[in-house]
Amino acid sequence: MRILFLDKNILVDRRIDLFSLSLKKLGHETRLLYLEPPIGFEERFNADIHSIPVSDTPGADAPLAKGVFPPPPHVQPNINPFLGDSRLRRLRFEALYDAAKAQVSGLALKKRDIFRLSLAYPDLMRERLESRGQLGIFERLTSLLLGVFAFPILLPKFFAGEQSGYPTTAPSGVKLTPFDNAVLRHAAEAWTPDVVTANDFPTLRAAVTIKRHLGIPVIYDSHELYSYQPGVPPENARRIFAEERKLMDHIDGLIVMNELHAHIVERDFGYTGPYAICTNATNVPEGFDAKKRYNLFRERLPIPANHKIMMFQGGVNTGRRIDFLLRGLAKARRGDIHMVFLTWGSEVPSFREMAEDLGIGGRVHFLPFVDWDKVLFYAGSADCGFLPYQATDQNTSISSPNKMYEFIMSGTPMIGSSDLHYVNEIVGGNKFGVVRPLRADIDYALAIEEMFDESLGGADRFREALISKGPKFSWDNEVKPALKLYEMAAGKRFAPRSRKVRPIVQAERILVDTSSLGEPK
Repeated sequence: MRILFLDKNILVDRRIDLFSLSLKKLGHETRLLYLEPPIGFEERFNADIHSIPVSDTPGADAPLAKGVFPPPPHVQPNINPFLGDSRLRRLRFEALYDAAKAQVSGLALKKRDIFRLSLAYPDLMRERLESRGQLGIFERLTSLLLGVFAFPILLPKFFAGEQSGYPTTAPSGVKLTPFDNAVLRHAAEAWTPDVVTANDFPTLRAAVTIKRHLGIPVIYDSHELYSYQPGVPPENARRIFAEERKLMDHIDGLIVMNELHAHIVERDFGYTGPYAICTNATNVPEGFDAKKRYNLFRERLPIPANHKIMMFQGGVNTGRRIDFLLRGLAKARRGDIHMVFLTWGSEVPSFREMAEDLGIGGRVHFLPFVDWDKVLFYAGSADCGFLPYQATDQNTSISSPNKMYEFIMSGTPMIGSSDLHYVNEIVGGNKFGVVRPLRADIDYALAIEEMFDESLGGADRFREALISKGPKFSWDNEVKPALKLYEMAAGKRFAPRSRKVRPIVQAERILVDTSSLGEPK
């Protein structure tokens, strides 16, 4: 089986690499179509990697039980019957139809009930009427009229793809971008897959269009609640949510991070199809030993041997609460604790300046990010990892952070917020580190002091649990349900929209300078 992965991030998501390796072990072929090939990834990457030309880039409520928030405002628009998502419209229609039928004790609906439902849902009401064995004169006339009323709903679907050549519009009604067009042409002409995988929302439009064009199934690997992320402007959030909801009507399998992620998708998107849970787990790279402590940070930084090292890996910004972390470190009573960031981002200079202003500049260090298969060696060089996130939004509240699994597999104790449901459950429940509510500067300071409290056993008191329980959180264990989802999707085939194609124009395959696209998330 050929499996095509699509990714539109500036850094390759390690999940694709791990998925590729797992699928190759089962005898499948994999290929990644990517924004631009990352330096050094071409030879070692587990998927056959191909670059794609592209010239575009696309206040919190209180949480409920288990970190679940109420649906945000952009999830609750009035659904226009001519523009709304077909799955949610169908669910609403069926509920109203059943309720109206129940009011007349199971008898046929009254004519006024049929009329009211017909005005709001002409296409679905016509479908309901024509599914009945025999239609009366009134129902026949109603069905005929509904065919006229439903035409505007069916019209966008008719124009969603051209009848010859390639489509120019996705099934969601959104115009295809150069990236979408490029991956569609590649899948149609260069390497025809059996399954296409969308790596998060930015590639879902292209994946669903490939499905419609070639008649192959789509697996949607959704590891973010994309429109729920903090910092997304409300109008953008509404647009993203509306398109994602429509596109999910066309997917054949969904991969989510955890059960709460699945719950939110079912509640807000109306998705009831097959899904599998696959966390942000990782595997131990070749040559790494979690029982061994490494010394990579002290080899690169002037950190005394008797001082303690905390670590954060990934992009830094205020949304990730790095400012709280630095102020907490400044307030902690111990002055022998260093904070090292393996990072990138436009805010690095301001955080470096902030550390100087707080008087901890000599204990805060910034190093360039490293490839994901080297991260565990650096994590194994730290005394403690830090997950500084706060549960101020739905996406973060139910997250299963990459860093948590990297610290687990490296045998490194960590600090995290008990407000994050899965951090509290996994780190706190398995005694992998210190969990406490992280809401103010002092909370970070107290967590640091608790981690390194010698009277409690210091950070080393958590290592026995990490070494003994850590392997069950490996990628090889976590990926098994998702691999079964691929097996289920493999046999599916659909009537393609069109197989007529135009030849590739080689001049279009030009890499662009991605520096204009902004920093990776």
